Amino acid sequence: MFFRLFRSLMPKEERFVELFIEHSEKIHAAAKELEMMMADGADLDHHFKQICLFEGEADQITRQTLQALHRSFIT
Repeated sequence: MFFRLFRSLMPKEERFVELFIEHSEKIHAAAKELEMMMADGADLDHHFKQICLFEGEADQITRQTLQALHRSFIT
């Protein structure tokens, strides 16, 4: 029942699911990079740059999601 209610509130555009999946993949990749950084302790600069790259990509996906939500609820 909750799922049906949630689904009825969500915009009908399926692109949101794709964006949520992409965002979770970036979070997972950054977490794995952090795990590697903590495990080996070497090449910290490389790991840090990779984490920052994933963060920037995730931020871009967040912006796309918010823009799509805005368009979906305004129009």
